[in-house]
Amino acid sequence: MPHRWVVACIVRSTTNWANFFSISWLPKYLVDVVGLSLEESGVALMLPYIMPFFGVLVAGQVSDALIKRGWKVVHVRKTMQALSEGVQSMCIMYFVVTPEPTVGVFTALMAVAGFFKSLHIAGYWTNIGALRRLLMRAGTRNLT
Repeated sequence: MPHRWVVACIVRSTTNWANFFSISWLPKYLVDVVGLSLEESGVALMLPYIMPFFGVLVAGQVSDALIKRGWKVVHVRKTMQALSEGVQSMCIMYFVVTPEPTVGVFTALMAVAGFFKSLHIAGYWTNIGALRRLLMRAGTRNLT
């Protein structure tokens, strides 16, 4: 059981970093590095928040298909979470390697990162539900 806690903490911390990056640092990055004004950066700023909508729909279909093919539910959850965090990390690492990306590359990579950001949601919250049930059985009742 302790490994589930570690996985849940890692997934949550990487998700928090992605959220922190896109909320606090992204507008300044677009102005200072990419060279867009705040008025021009509207599409680039909204894509990381629109694409997760489509990512959730695709992730649900892929997860259902994998389960129908015989995958264990826990393996599907962990695969989706690993894929989500791995692709997001690669997209963000591109900006470390390429200090001045073009607007098109920047917008495309942020859209891909936003899409894959949502793949972890189902697995993460299902794991939290499993931990809650475990704690309830252990006698901790104040988890409503």
